[in-house]
Amino acid sequence: MCGVAAYLGTGQAVPVLLGALARQAERGEDSAGLAMPLAGSLAVRRTVGRCP
Repeated sequence: MCGVAAYLGTGQAVPVLLGALARQAERGEDSAGLAMPLAGSLAVRRTVGRCP
């Protein structure tokens, strides 16, 4: 199963997205990832298993 979360705004995105990932983990999601713009490209972090 796949869960998707997004944030568009001017505040800090990381706390919002980490909260969304935690809620998805409670549903049994088995992997997670974040992609954010950084210095003109995308910074990508992903993991298999429960979010740390």
